[in-house]
Amino acid sequence: MSLRSRAASFARSQRRPRHDVVFYMPWIGSILSRRRLMPPGGAETQVLMLSGALVQHGLRVAIIVFGDADDLPAEVNGVSIIPRRDYKKSRRVVGKVVEFVRIWRSLRSAPSRVIVQRGAGMQLGLIAVYARLARRRLVYSSANVVDFDFRKLVPNLRDHFIYRLGVRLA
Repeated sequence: MSLRSRAASFARSQRRPRHDVVFYMPWIGSILSRRRLMPPGGAETQVLMLSGALVQHGLRVAIIVFGDADDLPAEVNGVSIIPRRDYKKSRRVVGKVVEFVRIWRSLRSAPSRVIVQRGAGMQLGLIAVYARLARRRLVYSSANVVDFDFRKLVPNLRDHFIYRLGVRLA
């Protein structure tokens, strides 16, 4: 099977969305956890409020978060909570590939019409490529000007290239 036919098959499998909007904001899991590992921050609070408002307007919304299903609520104010395995920072290529697979797997488990990625990071590029292949819309959301000058945060050329790709595709 060619790469093009695999991509087309993948896109067809994603056409029946369970959600209208999926927020990819895994760090929010630490404030939703029953153990409350972190106090709520501004970005996390904004996403929870926005997702709740979208539900009130009749949309089906989910948030992909770091954490275990046993430690997280299944939903908050009508917003589905989709757990994914925690990120483990790794300088090795194998660790980066594992994270790439986890991001795509979590997005595939939450079919939607729109993906919202909040904040700067290399994951934006990975999510943007996924969104393009799955024929989903991608919204890149930021509240910080430094998110658009990612080179200051991460001087690594590879990570910066992947991030810039994501900005262009969003």
